[in-house]
Amino acid sequence: MSVLRGGFSTKIHLLTDRRGLPLATVLSPGQRHESAFFSDLMDEVSVPRSRGRPRKRPEAVAGDRAYDATWIQRWFSDRGIKSAIPARKDLREGPGRPPTCDKQ
Repeated sequence: MSVLRGGFSTKIHLLTDRRGLPLATVLSPGQRHESAFFSDLMDEVSVPRSRGRPRKRPEAVAGDRAYDATWIQRWFSDRGIKSAIPARKDLREGPGRPPTCDKQ
């Protein structure tokens, strides 16, 4: 019989382009929720261009359910960034809640 002991860990938040090339990275304590570091991650974005300075905003973002929060969707909307984030299972059903991600 083995005993597993919980402990502190570190999460790596990595934002990549569609080819998997890193655009931003943030480290956080493992016990904190991913969405708490959303703003820090998005502030680190650097989208390269063929000429000139890198862009600070992507055109679109895909994420997992951890980033399905009203304030995050509002953040994307305010900046004109398209998002594809599946609804959390506990909030999937609800009046007036438009889908942000289709099954495909």
